[in-house]
Amino acid sequence: TQGEIETQFAGAEAEAEDEVQAGEREAEDERQRQEREAEDLSWWERAANWVADQFDKLTKFINEVFDAVRATVSAIIDAVKEAALALIDLAASAIIAAIEALGEALKAAVNALLAEHFPAVAAALNEAIDSAVEVATEAVNAVAEGLKAAVSALLDALAAGLDAILAACQAAVNAALAIARAALTGDWAALAKLILEPILLALGIQPEAFY
Repeated sequence: TQGEIETQFAGAEAEAEDEVQAGEREAEDERQRQEREAEDLSWWERAANWVADQFDKLTKFINEVFDAVRATVSAIIDAVKEAALALIDLAASAIIAAIEALGEALKAAVNALLAEHFPAVAAALNEAIDSAVEVATEAVNAVAEGLKAAVSALLDALAAGLDAILAACQAAVNAALAIARAALTGDWAALAKLILEPILLALGIQPEAFY
């Protein structure tokens, strides 16, 4: 009934309000806790924390730029590959259409010249023309598929190579930032994690699971 619906709605609204208030209380408690911890820090520790925060922000920004560039490069190469494959298909279709048209024209000429007086010869020639068209069509398709495979392999290799170069640059920048961050803040644990995490990933171990 309408009354039951209104009651249920009011109950849900009250529960939602309670959840919001509980979240706000938790956030306020966490803010106060952080403020108390900050008050206990020395000026040097506060300065080191500020420097660490700035390096973290810079590292995050640089990684976002690198990730965006890598994604853009990949998208460009994919678009080029798609266009190249479509162009090969279009060319193959045009060539096959021309071959088939030539076959039809040849058969029309054979029929006009020979069908009335030499029907057997005309039929044999038409069959030979059809076979030749079929062979030529299969050859064109085979060449097109081989060309498409070669183009795909080439562009895939190019994409992988460019991504590897960008990934190496990204790793080098991250390492340089991590070393500078550790030197300025004294937080060498973060640098150790930077060195350890690629090793864990190479071993198939997720860093989150390891920690």
